[in-house]
Amino acid sequence: MGFLTHTIFQAGTFPEACTGVWMREALMKKYGKIRMEKELVIRISVLFLFGFAIGGILFRGMDLWELDTPAEEKEAYLKALLTQELSLDLFFYVTWEKLKGILVFLCIMMTWLNLPYLYLTVLRQGLLLGYLFICFVCSYHAKGLLLVLGYYFPQALFDIPLWLYCFSIAWKLHKSDDSISELVNDAQTRPISLHNKIRLHLDGKRVMLIMVLCIAAGTVEATIGTLFLQKILKWILG
Repeated sequence: MGFLTHTIFQAGTFPEACTGVWMREALMKKYGKIRMEKELVIRISVLFLFGFAIGGILFRGMDLWELDTPAEEKEAYLKALLTQELSLDLFFYVTWEKLKGILVFLCIMMTWLNLPYLYLTVLRQGLLLGYLFICFVCSYHAKGLLLVLGYYFPQALFDIPLWLYCFSIAWKLHKSDDSISELVNDAQTRPISLHNKIRLHLDGKRVMLIMVLCIAAGTVEATIGTLFLQKILKWILG
């Protein structure tokens, strides 16, 4: 024992060993977090692009089979947007729609449907963008690109970080459930209570950040975004 103790503690070996273990654990944790975020980004990107392609194909198919909305109705809808007035009602409507979508997403992500609903949400957004993109480009050619831009800018500067943040929370929750299932035997596994899930992944700071981003996105869309879209519509529709 004397020789062993002397060997361990000589020349600072023990402190250096502890530091080495701590650094390795920190690096492994950091690498695991980066790998998890990279995996999420890859899956979201693939699903979004797939949805975009499906949206474009869907529009072309409807156009081919004459199932698409008539051109007169599309133009009437765009003219209605052109006459939209800025008001508190518009702000409350836009902001509530965003908050409602986020609240539904956050509620579902606390269940076993969190990952399927995440994928469905990304796929749906890609499909909508693909459909609008092909629809406007086919109808207005190069001007259609500006029209698509007017639909999503500048509120997308807040919407994209907002949804990516919610996606990351849902992804971490899914991964944490998987980790617990791997560590605990099946016979001893107990589902995490909803209260504990909220405490772990939806603390006050996260909820406050989500609320701020929702209100900011709603404010920008109901003011600057509406004016920007109307300027583009005036140029396109004459």
